[in-house]
Amino acid sequence: MPAAKKTETDVKDDAEKTAAEPAAEETLRSPDAIVKKYMLWSMLGGLAPMMVDSLAVTAIQMKLLHALANRYNVKFTQNAGKSVIASLIGGLGSGAVTRGGLSSIMKMIPIIGPVVGSVTMPIVSGASTYAIGKVFVKHFESGGTFLDFDPAKAKQPFEKMFKEGKNVAARIDKTMDKIVDKIS
Repeated sequence: MPAAKKTETDVKDDAEKTAAEPAAEETLRSPDAIVKKYMLWSMLGGLAPMMVDSLAVTAIQMKLLHALANRYNVKFTQNAGKSVIASLIGGLGSGAVTRGGLSSIMKMIPIIGPVVGSVTMPIVSGASTYAIGKVFVKHFESGGTFLDFDPAKAKQPFEKMFKEGKNVAARIDKTMDKIVDKIS
């Protein structure tokens, strides 16, 4: 018997379901692989022009939280994602937040600005994404959700993971420099 023809509403419903569902490969990936994937994307986002970089990195961090939530079958909402990102980044301390903002603003200074900004912003972006990912992997693995996430309790682990993330990002940056040198 021939399959029933789908209406326009059916097609839209299918598209919305597909967009809301994680890719099968994403739910099968290890949490560390998911964190690393979005960390790399954040480092690339950090290379974008001033102000676009911050928006790009925040969007990538939202995608990271969504992917991890899907991986652990935790309900994700945009509001919850934005809230935890703001609380973690804001709780990091003015020094780190200022460095990230200054990296972005440095891009405005002619000639030297883009060079300095493009060196520091990818590392800060990658480190913050790494830290968010690692904190949420631990939180979700312990059975947590966005509703019971306590930014105050996560502050110290987040700061530790941010420092670790800066080291990881710096190693990735050096590796990329070596690859570029070989290509050119």
